[in-house]
Amino acid sequence: MVALSVLSDAGATGLEQIHENSFNPVCQYHPDVIGVLLTLLWIGLLTWLVAVLWTVWALMRPPRLTPARAMARIGRMSPSDLGLRFFEGEVHPPEKRTRRSLRLVYWFMPTAVPSENTAVLIHGYADSRIGALAWAPLFIELGWNVVAVDLRAHGESGGTFTTAGIRERHDINHLINEIRAQRPQSTRNLILFGASMGATIALAAAAQRDDLAGVILDSPVADFYHGAATQLSLMGLAGKSILAPGLALVELWLGERFSSIAPARLIPALKCPVLAICPSDDPFLPPQYARELAAVIARKAAGDGISHLAHFDAATHLLSMQQNPVRYKECLNQFCDACKSNSLARRAGGDAGELSPCDR
Repeated sequence: MVALSVLSDAGATGLEQIHENSFNPVCQYHPDVIGVLLTLLWIGLLTWLVAVLWTVWALMRPPRLTPARAMARIGRMSPSDLGLRFFEGEVHPPEKRTRRSLRLVYWFMPTAVPSENTAVLIHGYADSRIGALAWAPLFIELGWNVVAVDLRAHGESGGTFTTAGIRERHDINHLINEIRAQRPQSTRNLILFGASMGATIALAAAAQRDDLAGVILDSPVADFYHGAATQLSLMGLAGKSILAPGLALVELWLGERFSSIAPARLIPALKCPVLAICPSDDPFLPPQYARELAAVIARKAAGDGISHLAHFDAATHLLSMQQNPVRYKECLNQFCDACKSNSLARRAGGDAGELSPCDR
């Protein structure tokens, strides 16, 4: 009996030790295991940080559409490939932070008959003035001289980084001032035409002026964040967990948020009419933002009788002109004519009255 009692006590003691050890964190998580977990955590954090910085670096340094690449991709290098006369030009807007000047190149394409009307074409992200040539023949046909510019960090212009409009608006306004000083008779009526990201830049520049006849937006994006997120999503790349902190760093560097130049926020500040051409199937302008844009333009139209939003059914981003060229031409023609009449009335100090935009 004594032997059995001793064995029983020993067994109980062993079970208690096993039970205690099984719930002892020190025994369960060996220091080496904790070290491995911390190492993996740091590696994951470092990988995420590298992904954020790489994404922002690549996003703010778009691939340049050089003449050679443009010829291979779209089959043209200059206005002469479309049978258009043109003059080369460049301006040098100052950089506030570096106190250096930035080289911007542009083409001036005059109409066959001298005209006092000029349209400045502003291309989109990763595009160039060569891409903007797609709209030049139409404007010239409508009696408007054309200026096509390479934005900073695009085409053959200087600059390393794009800022999606925050600094480009000052570049465009410097360009406008220079061209008006050089060609005063050809720029009495001046409109800005922006495509995609260029639409945001056109609005941002126009919001700082009171001497423009009008602004035309083709396929405006909701804002740069949504535009970048959509582009990356279409390419199967970074998600919001990488893009959002990356763009926050860029905003900190620029000292301004991209949302401050969102189209819906800028339009109420315009002192000239605006025409927005919106494809029905545009991933860069989600429905909720399209409704917001429509509401803002409707309020502006109530005040000037000219501003208008034109929907193009079955069209995708930047392809409204190709989808329905006849209606597209009518929209531009009626809006531009209304802007000219309105501009003349303002210069004369009169009232242009309500002018009919393109068919709704």
